[in-house]
Amino acid sequence: MKNTTLAFLCCSVFLAACDKSSDTTGKQEASLLDKAGTVTSDAVDSAKESASAAMDEVNEAANEAADDAMAAGNELKDTVVEKSEAAVDTVKEASATAVEKTDAMIASVSAEDLTRGESIFKKNCIACHGAGVAGAPKLGDKTAWSARIAQGNEILTRHAIEGFKGNSGYMPAKGGFMSLSDDEIAATVQYMVSQSQ
Repeated sequence: MKNTTLAFLCCSVFLAACDKSSDTTGKQEASLLDKAGTVTSDAVDSAKESASAAMDEVNEAANEAADDAMAAGNELKDTVVEKSEAAVDTVKEASATAVEKTDAMIASVSAEDLTRGESIFKKNCIACHGAGVAGAPKLGDKTAWSARIAQGNEILTRHAIEGFKGNSGYMPAKGGFMSLSDDEIAATVQYMVSQSQ
C-alpha cells in the first residue's frame, strides 16, 4: 500500500505542476494575442494614414494640373482674340483707305473730266448704254438710273471698274475695255450720271 500511496502522491504533484504550467501557457498565449491585435491595429491605422496622405497628394496634383490647363486655355483664347481683333482692324483700315481713294477719285471729277467722260462714253459705252443691251440702263433714262444713283457715286464707280451682276443686267469690269484707267471709268460714270438725273 505504501507504493500505491507514493504513486498516488507523485501523480498528484505531477498533475498540479501540469495545471500550473497550463495556466502560465494560457496567460502567455493571451498576452501574445493581445500584442498581435495591437500590432495589427497599429498597422491598419498606419496604412489608412498613408493612403489618405497619398490621396491628398494625388488630389493636389490633379488640381494643380487642372489650374495649369485652365490658365493655358485662357492664355490661348486671349491670344486668338487679340489676333482676331488686329485682323478686323486691318480690314477696317484697308476698307477705309479704299473708300477714301474712291471718294477722292470721284471728287476730282471736274467739267473737263465730264467732257473726257462723254468722249469715252461715245467711243466705248454707247453700244450697251445707248440701246439698253443686256439690261444696261440707257443714258438719260431717269427711271432706270434713279435707284443706281441713289446708291452713290462710289458704288457706281466701283461696279463699273470691278464689274457687277445685278437683277436686271450685267456690267463687265470696265465695260470690257480693260485698257481704260480707273480715272477714265470714273469720269465716264460721272458723265452718265450727269445726263441721267
